[in-house]
Amino acid sequence: MKILKILKNKHYSTPFRIKIHLLKKNIKLKVCFDESAKYNLKSNDQYDINKLFGISYGFHHRNSARFGWRWDLDKEKIEILAYVYRNGKRVKEWESDIHIAYIDCFVFYEMEIQKNEKEYIFSLKKEFSEKSYKKSIKHKSKCFFGYELSPYFGGNRKAPHDIFLTTK
Repeated sequence: MKILKILKNKHYSTPFRIKIHLLKKNIKLKVCFDESAKYNLKSNDQYDINKLFGISYGFHHRNSARFGWRWDLDKEKIEILAYVYRNGKRVKEWESDIHIAYIDCFVFYEMEIQKNEKEYIFSLKKEFSEKSYKKSIKHKSKCFFGYELSPYFGGNRKAPHDIFLTTK
């Protein structure tokens, strides 16, 4: 297991790493959030999407697919979303259904992004459970190289406190 940290007043996680890929069509990770994923920004920034992990095809603000997350104050759960850039434009909630599921803290979830010729397929499954969630978002990327994307807090706001993510 590995613990990734987003430190208070920072955007990027530590340890920071860059991993280049060529012809990669999927990326997967098992992730567990703890109580540090809970936050209240006391503004509309609460609805900004934090990034968990993903993959770019070329530059990430041009073509990429990532799992996003945010703390839902009303449901008291973590909302998992698809976070996609398509030809330099981010796929927004009002343009497409990007919600994948609500998940709990202290539980491992298996997450995978697959790329086929026309779409990214996001899969989410609670570890040791049969129930799974899938979301497909169209892409137009013809690029076959890029890099893997690590956790990032925000939007425009930095982490309000240290946030810990356990991966395996």
